[in-house]
Parts: sequence; structure tokens; C-alpha cells
Amino acid sequence: MQDIIFVTGGARSGKSSFAEGIASGYSERVLYLATAVGFDEEMKERIRNHRNARPVTWKTVERFEALGDMAEEPDFKESDVILLDCLSLMLNNRMHYAGIDFGSRDFESFIGFEQEVLGDLGQLAALAERTNKRLIIVSNEIGMGLVPADPVSRQYRDMLGRLNRFAAKMAHEAYFLVSGMPIKIK
Repeated sequence: MQDIIFVTGGARSGKSSFAEGIASGYSERVLYLATAVGFDEEMKERIRNHRNARPVTWKTVERFEALGDMAEEPDFKESDVILLDCLSLMLNNRMHYAGIDFGSRDFESFIGFEQEVLGDLGQLAALAERTNKRLIIVSNEIGMGLVPADPVSRQYRDMLGRLNRFAAKMAHEAYFLVSGMPIKIK
């Protein structure tokens, strides 16, 4: 039986470590979908540290789009568990490369873009189900603070909130982490 588990919480709340622990409990054959892009040296170092901390049996694919198109990739085929870490960076990178002025009021472009991102996540979930793989999705909860001061940040916050809701609705289990403490919310 295929399961989807959604893990959310604030920055440095322990989301990734918690999700990795869940994945390890299921199988040694984990495919880690890493959505970060090393735009600068500090981020490149973070990516290296994360990669080096993973078990050697895990495979890593760095990818933030076309997630539902992985069926023929050997690392996907050989895995039992897919760990997507994280929706927050996935959306950030997709916005960065979208060629859309998110500071404008072109809401038609935003809606189409958001539907594309939601569709991609839905395709990944459907692929995991078809291939009988567990899917663990990690994301930041950023909607509990101040309203961002600029339009681009507000668009990002709003879209990530809707993406998180979509992931949580698909999930069979969901967890919220606070200061390293997981709270089961579904």
C-alpha cells in the first residue's frame, strides 16, 4: 500500500531529520528528491553537508520540476521510498526560473503557474501510487508570521500555503514540527 506523509514546520524545526527518520524506518532504498539549487557558495555548502549526512544506500536526485516524469529513471525504479525535500525550495526555484513578474498584478499568469506546480506535485503522488512507493513530502510553514512587505513575497507565501494544503489533503499522515518536537496533525 502506498502512503503519503506530509511533514511541515518552521525553519530549523527538525522537519528534514524527522522525515529522514520516517524514510529510514521503511527501507534502505530511499530516493531523496532534493529541490535546492546552489545559487551561492553558502547554499552549495549546505547542499554538500545535507548530501554527506544521508545514508550511503540512499540515492539523490536534484530536481525541482517535472517530478511526475521520473518513472523510467533507474534511481526511481530501484527505490521504495521517495523523500521530497522540500516544497518551499521547489516553489522558490520554480518562481525564479518562471519568467513571470510576480510583483505585477497579472493574476492570470499566477493562476496558470500555480496550477502547473500543483499538477506536478499531483503527478508525483500519482506516480508513487502507481509504482507502490511511499512518498514523504517536506515543506516549511511560513504563514504564521507577519504579512510580507512586498508583492513577490506575498505571492510566494500565498502559493506555498496553497501548495502545503494540497499536500496535506493528499497525505495519509501529517506532522507539524515545533522546536524539534513532532505533533501528529493527521
